[in-house]
Amino acid sequence: MGKSKFIDVKFDIVAIKNDLVASDQDVRAAFYESLKKIHAMESMAELPKSGLRWEKLEGRFLPGSKKAIYSYRITKNWRAICILHSGPVIEILWVADHDDAY
Repeated sequence: MGKSKFIDVKFDIVAIKNDLVASDQDVRAAFYESLKKIHAMESMAELPKSGLRWEKLEGRFLPGSKKAIYSYRITKNWRAICILHSGPVIEILWVADHDDAY
C-alpha cells in the first residue's frame, strides 16, 4: 500500500500562472516540484524540516482576518506566499521574486 497523502495544496491556477510569467523555466519547474514535495508530506509538522525554508512572516496577516501568512522557498530568488487552513490545506496566494515577496 502506498503512502497516504494528508496535505492538500490549493491555488488559483490562472493567478499563479500569471505570477510565474516573469520567471524562467527553472522557477516554474521548481514550483511544481515543491507542490509534489508538499503533497507527499504526511503532516504539517514536516514543513519546517522539508528543505523548503518554510517560515511564518512575523506580524503579517491576511487582510481582514487574523490568518498568519507564511512563505516557502521555490528557488534562491523566488518564494510562495501561503496561508494554512484546517484539513490540513496549504493555500498558495501568490508566487513572487524574493524581494517582492516581503
